[in-house]
Amino acid sequence: MGWLYYLHMRERRLNDEQYRLVAIVQSTPHAETLKTVYLAEILDLSVDRPINLYQFSAKDAESKLLAHPLIKRATVKKILPGTIYIDYEMRFPVAYLGDYLNTAIDEEGYLFPFRPFFTPKRLPVVYLGLDQQELTWGNCLKEQIIQLTWDVLHQFNQLQLPQFYLKQLDMTSVYADSYGQRQIVLILEEREELSSPIYLRLSTEHYAQNLINFRTLYQASFQQPALYLEGQSAIIDLRIPHLAFIKKGQ
Repeated sequence: MGWLYYLHMRERRLNDEQYRLVAIVQSTPHAETLKTVYLAEILDLSVDRPINLYQFSAKDAESKLLAHPLIKRATVKKILPGTIYIDYEMRFPVAYLGDYLNTAIDEEGYLFPFRPFFTPKRLPVVYLGLDQQELTWGNCLKEQIIQLTWDVLHQFNQLQLPQFYLKQLDMTSVYADSYGQRQIVLILEEREELSSPIYLRLSTEHYAQNLINFRTLYQASFQQPALYLEGQSAIIDLRIPHLAFIKKGQ
């Protein structure tokens, strides 16, 4: 009799309209959030096809959210009589991937779409030269070149040259067959004025020292008129130790 009563009450709850899912409450530590309508779309929820809260699986909902390339962490809870609470964390872009349209990458190497989920950001564009099959949203890039890319960005930030903005980082020639063609290319722009870009060609092995040498060269240029670069386009090749080949633009 107890089992029959349980089945009766369960059937009654499943058909009770007061337990229909009617609201989604979300929270995230980021200032930028996903629209509630978009979360409902990910979970396959629709006003036209109402679902009973007792038929809704919070575990399955978490799996669907975590399968989305934008979402790093997610928990889902049911709140009676008809609400679900979603707490999630989005992946934060640290660079744009130039090899693929509308693609950003986070510090862990995950790829995800940038628009229309984030406001415009001034981030460096990174070119990796990887196979297009690897460059799909949701993939996590584990190649050695990713770690090298992050280290180059870290070394540049350590220079403490706030007047320069890193516009582009080209890593496509890091593993070139010819040793003489191997290089890391940085494109820099000055922040405070409309100036032509500076192209830095760095060694794939001694790039950290090359960047330090560039800082020294830039600081010395204020006392050496022949080296003065402000407002001018220039290609600076620092790959050979203790030498800097500079080609100024017009």
